[in-house]
Amino acid sequence: MTLLNNFFRKTAILAMASLLFIGCEKPNDELGFNQVIDGVPGVADLVFDSLISYTHNQDSILVALARESQSALGGYAGNRLLGSMTDGSFGRAEASVIAQVALEENNIDFGTQPRIDSVFLYMEYNGFYGDTFKPMNYEVYQLSGGVFPNGVLLDAEGVTVDSAYYSDYIPNYATKLGELLNHKPKPSSPMVLNGDVVKAGLKIPLDTSFFKTNIIEAPSSAFENDAAFIEYFKGLYIRTVNTDGSIVYLNLNTANSGIHVYFSDRADTTNEAQRVGFNFLQSNSPLPINLSIFEQDYLGAPTAFNLSMQDTIIGENVSYAQAMGGVYTVFEIPGLDSIANKGYLINQAILEVYKAAGTGSGLTPNSRLEIRSFEGGEMQGTIKDFDAGNTLTGGGNLVSEPLRAGKYTFDITRYVFEIANGEKLTKLAITPYLKSSLANRVILAGGSNSQTPMSLKIYLTKP
Repeated sequence: MTLLNNFFRKTAILAMASLLFIGCEKPNDELGFNQVIDGVPGVADLVFDSLISYTHNQDSILVALARESQSALGGYAGNRLLGSMTDGSFGRAEASVIAQVALEENNIDFGTQPRIDSVFLYMEYNGFYGDTFKPMNYEVYQLSGGVFPNGVLLDAEGVTVDSAYYSDYIPNYATKLGELLNHKPKPSSPMVLNGDVVKAGLKIPLDTSFFKTNIIEAPSSAFENDAAFIEYFKGLYIRTVNTDGSIVYLNLNTANSGIHVYFSDRADTTNEAQRVGFNFLQSNSPLPINLSIFEQDYLGAPTAFNLSMQDTIIGENVSYAQAMGGVYTVFEIPGLDSIANKGYLINQAILEVYKAAGTGSGLTPNSRLEIRSFEGGEMQGTIKDFDAGNTLTGGGNLVSEPLRAGKYTFDITRYVFEIANGEKLTKLAITPYLKSSLANRVILAGGSNSQTPMSLKIYLTKP
């Protein structure tokens, strides 16, 4: 099987930072750390405004862990992205959903003469990105095999610590179960479900003949428990085809999200309509796996976005950052290592990165970005300022400014502190903080931007 052959192809580095900041063995240690002292002799600031930045692509991103590890994190919760859209700055992006389905109740009894009336898949909306006025085409397929991880996680020493799912997962699927064509999503419009008014959702009709043969007439052993049904039914693959419009955010972990089968038993003299359900709830055992996978196509993007022509020596006027495993910004700070081993006390280091002016049309920017290390031609783990153990002190939130496009402010004091104490100066990467549960993207003013260049300001105390 392709997935098994590629099982060890992917890797990711786990952040192993300590909860406490550990200084190198220098006289300054942590003295003056995070203390900006105004008007005191010896206190100075340095400004680095000749940063080099450009855009780099990312083959895939981590979207989920193996079942046992994901269970410890609360299961496969969060937004699942579905849809496709094209814009003039980033080209085309697509998001699909893979989802196992569990029983709403065990040992289903369809009666002696069941007749299926209708079947549909309902998935609750939790937001959207793009243009929901454009019609979309959705398709639903049954998976033809199990949902196996397509990669591994390595620790800092290169030891495999877990298996994982990445955004370039290739599902095995066969039978088409249903479709919804020329549909304009309405994420803010409540709808009626099972006689009740519920939160807006995507409702896709499914093939009744398939469910008659494969559910109504299924062996009773398939309904003994969740494990038996997941093994029997395999799961769903949901995608969009030949459309450009929006990417909707779906909340599968709700009581209403799932497959709804309506039937009646002709042997029942009341001929009362009945319903059975199959859901994605993370309270089931085993947890039904669900995740989103992504595809990017940059052929329609502008020349400035040409990834094969990025100027990594002088840098670009603008650079790009995108969720869904797309692209991110790489930057370096020439001359920063000139502060090394001089006994400086690093009080604070603030990196300012502006949105590129005039590029906001049609793009909703990421509300927060983060900074990671960039080594060996690939983005690695977060720098210490963004480690969870440091309570995410690095910032990275988007702040609006009068007459400007807005800017991201990063506190990278810990990183600069390490450089001041002799650590090797490395390239860094700017990437969305939320990568797999949102579809936002942003165009950033680069280090060579004439209006709002990327800059780093360091407040320090001289010995």
